Amino acid sequence: MATDDAAVDVIIGPEDSASQLASSTSRRVALSARRAALETEAAFAEQQYTLELEELQLKWKREALARMVRLASLQAEDEVLASMEDQAQTVVSVNNGDV
Repeated sequence: MATDDAAVDVIIGPEDSASQLASSTSRRVALSARRAALETEAAFAEQQYTLELEELQLKWKREALARMVRLASLQAEDEVLASMEDQAQTVVSVNNGDV
């Protein structure tokens, strides 16, 4: 136990008062609590990053799907209009006796 007493003697000198030691202990406890909190945040940081990346990828997929829907809608509209133009052209041809 002499080694432990020597270590205490190095940390606690005769000039140290009880209030200084209590203050130092208090700061160490607060520091340990902050360190533990930061370590906890760091442990979850990677999971949060992964989740945010997945959310961004889903957003991009939703936007791409919305563009594909708009494009398909325009294509369907174009096909309907082209069909109507063909029918109208046929009617005009029949009425003019071109058939």
